[in-house]
Amino acid sequence: MKSIVLLLLIVFMTTSIPAEEKVSEANVSYKKNNKGIEYIISFIPGFQYNKEAPFRFDLMNSKKEVISKVAFKEFQKSDNGSYKHSTKGDEKFVNYWFVACKYVDGQITGCKTFTEILEIK
Repeated sequence: MKSIVLLLLIVFMTTSIPAEEKVSEANVSYKKNNKGIEYIISFIPGFQYNKEAPFRFDLMNSKKEVISKVAFKEFQKSDNGSYKHSTKGDEKFVNYWFVACKYVDGQITGCKTFTEILEIK
């Protein structure tokens, strides 16, 4: 009887503990507005875009064909350190690929590649 209670207690504890939320060093998000779509690339403190590495930000139609390529220089840096770019909103997907690095005293201590195809809903 004690073993059954102990087993149920263990099962209850493992299923009721929420999973730790994964924090990414960089995040790409978008917001639809009445003018189109605004894309936002943000980094946690200490990380920033590696300007020496390639950058890819492709806007695609519903068939996932590239309709426009956006260069990093087209993103505007905001006061909070994120980068923003607005489009007319004709795209249905965005495919991005870039490298962000952790900098300590102006020196790179580590880098990570970020890539994803986002469906614009």
